[in-house]
Amino acid sequence: EYSGYDSAGMAVDGDKKNEVQAFKEVGKVAKLRELIAETKPDMTKTFESHAGISHTRLAT
Repeated sequence: EYSGYDSAGMAVDGDKKNEVQAFKEVGKVAKLRELIAETKPDMTKTFESHAGISHTRLAT
């Protein structure tokens, strides 16, 4: 039986040394999306190098 995701997170590096933006939220991925949107990130910014990672945790 599908129970849904119980948490999600994402981290993205920045241009400055040790600069990381991390977001995490309990609940569905949509809640994480809302949290990120509330921070109003500059989606037009170009980075010299860029990496990110995300995760979801499935309730079992």
